[in-house]
Amino acid sequence: ATTMPEMLKDVGYRTALLGKWHLEMSEGLHPLDQGFDYWFGTRGSNDWDGPRPNYSSFHDAPETAWKTPVHINRENKGPIVPQSEFTKRYTEEAIRLIREKQEAPFFIYLAHNMPHVPIFASKEFRGKSRNGVYGDVIAELDWSVGQLVRVLREERLLDNTVIVFTSDNGPWTMFHEFGGTAEPLRGEKSTTWEGGERVPCIISWPGKIRPGVSKKLMVNTDMYATFAALTGAKVQAGQAIDSCDLSQVLLKAARSPRDTHLYYFHQAMAYRNGEFKIHLKTRERTRNPQTGRAEPSASHIPPLLFNVITDVAERSNIAADHPKVIARLKQEFEEAQRALKAWEPLP
Repeated sequence: ATTMPEMLKDVGYRTALLGKWHLEMSEGLHPLDQGFDYWFGTRGSNDWDGPRPNYSSFHDAPETAWKTPVHINRENKGPIVPQSEFTKRYTEEAIRLIREKQEAPFFIYLAHNMPHVPIFASKEFRGKSRNGVYGDVIAELDWSVGQLVRVLREERLLDNTVIVFTSDNGPWTMFHEFGGTAEPLRGEKSTTWEGGERVPCIISWPGKIRPGVSKKLMVNTDMYATFAALTGAKVQAGQAIDSCDLSQVLLKAARSPRDTHLYYFHQAMAYRNGEFKIHLKTRERTRNPQTGRAEPSASHIPPLLFNVITDVAERSNIAADHPKVIARLKQEFEEAQRALKAWEPLP
């Protein structure tokens, strides 16, 4: 498949990945083989190289027990950056790249390790929030964004830069003080309840995107087609699977072409169209937070049905009142599954 950095390189962009890759590292699948000119970060989550990743170790193990290596391009440098310094170091790298005096535009994918467990804040932020270590970590991420905005302004690039701030999933609430909460949404990371996948998204482009709040449906994969439209990049046939161009939604508040979403946790489990969402399977958490043992999903026949506009917490199952809606969404769910299974990346 053609990744977004590959697509942007074709129209002259410099590209960099700062932070977590979490995809294959073998030949051909390394970040530098997938469109990035530069990589400074970790091969995966920051809990891979240390004690057993469970609540006890996140609570009791010292920071030095986690020896997550940092990769610079193709070289494994080992644990040269302590966990508590990850946010600061990625921010410094981003600033350095922004300040480089080059004619080509840049695309920086900044994938912070924090607040993935184990979480640590630097000494400047440790104990400074009113919400424990999790609050400290979030405050430092907020500082990081502020630093990047400041540097873009100093370099006179702010008005010509699109900034997207979002998350890949909801909080890992089962890890208590290390995991955050999605309230009033139901669920957490790795569930298909709204708390597992519905996250804030802030997009800034001064002078182009009018400030405001939108509740329109957007999926992270929509960034692909949207940035293709904004940059003039060409999307090769078959490459924008499940990606909608939302550029006119951002620039002109146009009607969104995105009405549907297929929710996954290793398999398709839920589906939304407009205000209605069905759950064919549900789970309350990823696994047991202490033992790591996987926990089964619950199947629902007929599917659960919620109006996620009027019942954002997904507490009132209205399936019995809307059998025709259930039937229609179940058919669309199956068609969406077939479409994805039929798709194969071009050779």
